[in-house]
Amino acid sequence: MPEELWRRVEARRQARRDAMPRNPATGQLKGRPTWRDGHSDYLLPGLAECAVCGGSIRTLTLKYGRRPRRYPVRFYACAEHQNRGPAVCGNDTRLRQETLDHAVLEALSGLLDEQMIDAAVERAVARLRAGQAGAVDRRGQLERELALVEHRIQ
Repeated sequence: MPEELWRRVEARRQARRDAMPRNPATGQLKGRPTWRDGHSDYLLPGLAECAVCGGSIRTLTLKYGRRPRRYPVRFYACAEHQNRGPAVCGNDTRLRQETLDHAVLEALSGLLDEQMIDAAVERAVARLRAGQAGAVDRRGQLERELALVEHRIQ
């Protein structure tokens, strides 16, 4: 492989690594959470639990309406009841997602004031900056190690 092509490929790989940081311990991408990370596009899964069995709450999508104009409606429901049946959890309650989300957000907005939100944002930004400072220090060390390895290879 020509040296110039090799350099371009390595530069491109480094740009992608910089754009999509990885967890140093596991190597897993940090930029895009997966279902294993507990990520959900919805408000309550991962936070709420079933009052009957203590299982997690999940989003359940059902289709309503007559064909061809069926539309999805999302509900919150007990994951244990949905996955394993009423023998494990008898809670077959389903709550419309937008109704419950609206009620939860209204209750939270009544508890939060502007100063509390500003303080939380400042703490979050400080945490992010502290994490980036460690990455910059680590980058210098890794570049030195890379130069040493390249020298040994030559």
